[in-house]
Amino acid sequence: MELLSTGIRKLDRAIGGGLIPNGNLLIIHNTYSTGWTIAFEIMRNRLEMGDFGVVTNTVLPLSTLEIELVPSGVNLRSL
Repeated sequence: MELLSTGIRKLDRAIGGGLIPNGNLLIIHNTYSTGWTIAFEIMRNRLEMGDFGVVTNTVLPLSTLEIELVPSGVNLRSL
């Protein structure tokens, strides 16, 4: 089976080579960590590879989410 790269080499190795097509990846993180930014980094990388993505955010106002994503290199306005 062909796997899809997350665009993060260390993560691809850790999960057995990449993402399973049409599969799901659950990212669990501590409340006060920035682990949630990994999902946005993966999405940014996959968008650059020609995929599409959907963001469902029920916690932060869009303006705050946009600021929180700056360290991960994700620009919501360019998506």
